[in-house]
Amino acid sequence: MDQSKRGTFTFLFFIFIFCVNSVYAGDPNLFYYVKDSNDELWVVDRTTGVTTLIGATGVTDIEAIAFLAEPGSNLLFAANGGDLGTLNLTTGAYSFVGDVDNGGTVNGALGAQNFSDIDGLTFDPHTGILWGSERNGGFDFVFQIDHVTGQVINDAFGVGVDYIVVDGLGVFEDVDDIAIDPDDGRMYGVSNDGTGDQIVEINKFTGTVSVVVTLQFQDVEGMSYSNDGMFYGSTGSGGPGASNNRFYLIDLATGNMTLAFDLVASGGSDIESLAGGAGDGNTVSGNLFDDTNLNGIDDGDAGLAGITMNLYFDSNGDGLLDIGDVLIQTAVTDAMGDYQFFVVASSVDLIVTVDISTLAAGFALTTDNLEVASFLNQNAATDSGNNFGAGSGPDTDGDGLPDFIEGDGTVDSDGDGIADFMDLDSDNDGILDAVEFLFDEDTDGIPSYLDVDSDNDGIPDAIEANQGAQPTNYNSSTGRIGGAVGTNGIPDTAETAIDSGIPTSPLNDSDGDGIDDNLDLDSDNDGI
Repeated sequence: MDQSKRGTFTFLFFIFIFCVNSVYAGDPNLFYYVKDSNDELWVVDRTTGVTTLIGATGVTDIEAIAFLAEPGSNLLFAANGGDLGTLNLTTGAYSFVGDVDNGGTVNGALGAQNFSDIDGLTFDPHTGILWGSERNGGFDFVFQIDHVTGQVINDAFGVGVDYIVVDGLGVFEDVDDIAIDPDDGRMYGVSNDGTGDQIVEINKFTGTVSVVVTLQFQDVEGMSYSNDGMFYGSTGSGGPGASNNRFYLIDLATGNMTLAFDLVASGGSDIESLAGGAGDGNTVSGNLFDDTNLNGIDDGDAGLAGITMNLYFDSNGDGLLDIGDVLIQTAVTDAMGDYQFFVVASSVDLIVTVDISTLAAGFALTTDNLEVASFLNQNAATDSGNNFGAGSGPDTDGDGLPDFIEGDGTVDSDGDGIADFMDLDSDNDGILDAVEFLFDEDTDGIPSYLDVDSDNDGIPDAIEANQGAQPTNYNSSTGRIGGAVGTNGIPDTAETAIDSGIPTSPLNDSDGDGIDDNLDLDSDNDGI
């Protein structure tokens, strides 16, 4: 990884309109909690057990809180009934941000709903998205909130789908809180049926809900992760007396709950909400430079502005962009070409790439398209120097790929006698280079314009582009279309007329999901 420094990074991925100054901010050992009996905000140090009263909230219906720490701005959000607000970390006072359902309704599988009883809040430590859970009377709902406006993010799970129903085999109906593991990004909820509590996993992408484990004690009203991935829960006053109003370390594998501290002594009771993750977040930064001499080195070059950068969670920590790695954030380079991401997790492996589709016409990368950033038990750390270069040059065949990418005239990838820089179909699969471009959907290191199986599903692109049938002159040993080619490098049988440049087989999307078959691992959406 390039550790060179470049200027001052001015782009901030998250912009917050609320700022709270506090002596408590930035400490990964602190957990905040609100007591329902007297509506006060408290903080406990998990290393010492010392509890400190911050102050009265001034409202009466807080059942969920969530902490977001970013450089220079530490915020504690709270749900008061159906509203979102912030709690002052010096006084405890609640300030209104917004009505979560904006005085209207939100939509999903169970129809239009009003949100008035938000019981869970958590920030995703990878993406920075605020999640909430709503008590429904039947199976509860999980949704996303814009923390700036305080309102539900509409269509978060598809067109017309604003929430997930927390329902599944053996799942209890009532969700008391939610939390996201900073190590792997998985979301969990604590649910109950009045006689016991369980942890359920809620898939953030599919909405699938499954039971993980039954908890040792009842009435876990709040739960939260620390920055270093320790899982904690707090109990209210509704369980057996010996386990009430306490702070526990939860074993997700067994459901065992190890007593950390008795919070009764701090006064008041019925701890409804808990928020950890108060350690200052980590920063990933870098620069995209205009490589005018195409040497792949920043020679003091100007930056490229307005280009989208992608941040992925490297799920297996191998430093490679694999299919299982999840895109968690995007940022746009500023006027200097600088970009910056912010993550709360203290131990995490990340990958940065350039969204090449946002490069200006005639530009291509002159460096590789991958930088690795890693943090291990760190807070307020910066992984900098994740730099990329891109340049422009002549494009003889006008396919959007500069000649310096396609070779100097001696490269003929498909062996058809037409050099790549003059070839509109450099892999002879019947799909134009301008369409396949430099993308690498299967992350095998071969750009799609040279890859005869771009999604690596075992079915060559030439067949998937031809509605599943082998095209004329198809060579099964190479995955290419053979036969004569015109001066444009496209097989004559694969275009409407010699050198017309118009393919005979328009790209096919069998299941109508917006993903062409040659890029779709499940072209008929049958789950196989």
